[in-house]
Amino acid sequence: MILAYKDPKKHKEKTREYQREYRRKLKEEVFGVYSKRLSKSDIPCCNCCGEDEFLIFLSIDHITNRENTTHKKGLNGVAMYRYLKDAGYPPGYQVLCFNCNSAKTDSGICPHKRPDR
Repeated sequence: MILAYKDPKKHKEKTREYQREYRRKLKEEVFGVYSKRLSKSDIPCCNCCGEDEFLIFLSIDHITNRENTTHKKGLNGVAMYRYLKDAGYPPGYQVLCFNCNSAKTDSGICPHKRPDR
């Protein structure tokens, strides 16, 4: 049965709203699993500095800099979250805030983890 909407704009808005909510829940679920596993936290947080204020600040990080990954190249965002969930949350990934992730990418180690700190 096909539903005909009287207002196509309203249908588009509802679809966008549903997709946005789906992406948020998926991200929250995936980040929650990795945060619980590595940081022992019940809420998504950075495995390095503990940032947990805003989900939007957090990202998935390849612990070994993509050396041992099994996913196809170019996965990011929702596609990456879906892969991680479907693969049973494989090891080799962690949740980092964008600051810690960028610092790790630039210098190989986050300033929070440097021995001279």
